Amino acid sequence: MPMPFPPSCRAARPVIRPVSARRGPSRPPARPSWLARLLWFARSRPCVLLLLAALACAGCVRGPGTLAPDPVRPAAGRIIPDVPFFAQEQYQCGPASLAGVLRHLGLTGPQATPEGIAEAIFRPGMHGTLSLDLALYPRTLGLASRWYDGSVADLMAAVDSGRPRIVMVDHGYGPVSTYHFMVVVGYAPDAVIVNSDRTPLQRLPWASFLRTWDRTDRWTLEVRRQDAAPAPAP
Repeated sequence: MPMPFPPSCRAARPVIRPVSARRGPSRPPARPSWLARLLWFARSRPCVLLLLAALACAGCVRGPGTLAPDPVRPAAGRIIPDVPFFAQEQYQCGPASLAGVLRHLGLTGPQATPEGIAEAIFRPGMHGTLSLDLALYPRTLGLASRWYDGSVADLMAAVDSGRPRIVMVDHGYGPVSTYHFMVVVGYAPDAVIVNSDRTPLQRLPWASFLRTWDRTDRWTLEVRRQDAAPAPAP
């Protein structure tokens, strides 16, 4: 689960100077600026300093949905034909999604099934699969893989080239995250088309999809054969 604050975003401990009991805090300078007035007011009130520090720290945090809006929206639709679909059992969305992509690349055998993938990378104690394990597993089969922060233009280019992408979304709320993997197999002017859960070719409206994808920084996984060139950046 992502940390609520980046490690580099920490409020500095405020320095509070002792105030003489007889004289009290010094008077503000003549014709002070608004900043000088604020600092003078907060000098003898530690709670105000702590509040200011907390607000400064909170300003460093990028909340969900703050990524720049995508200027690209498809004018037409397209679907990658014959991407294998595996119904996702409970907590098995990662292995099921990856199995569909591996089968699409022509791999066979138990290592390209949801059960075989889950046996290798599923973590029962965590009730799920780590994104890093999912991304590295194809390399054990001689394939190439890379994960990156995607975009609508990138998804469209991948579908146009016949290469499905695995994306991770967050269906949680507020600070609680519920991660889910799905395979992007197509797009339309009003929706992205995915293999997810127990239903192939689901249509997710762009607005709702992007809202959940933003919460993972648009995590995207490309899996390809070693002799295939990686997709160019859009």
